[in-house]
Amino acid sequence: MNRAIIVKSLIASIGCLALFAPRPVAAQIIPQPWVSVGAKDGDVTYAVGARALNLGVELGTGEDGATG
Repeated sequence: MNRAIIVKSLIASIGCLALFAPRPVAAQIIPQPWVSVGAKDGDVTYAVGARALNLGVELGTGEDGATG
C-alpha cells in the first residue's frame, strides 16, 4: 500500500474515534433522587435515595423504629 493512503486512513480513524467517543452527559452528573414505599405482612416501610456518578445511597425506615 501507498504510505499516503495509510496515513490518511489513520488520521480519519483517529478523527472518528474522537468524534464518537462516549462522554458523560449532564444527566449522569446531576443526582437522581427516588422515594419508595413498601409493605409486607402489614408492616409499612419508607425509603429515600439518590444516585450520582454511579454511586447510590438509600436510607429507609420502618415500623418499630427500624432504620437502614
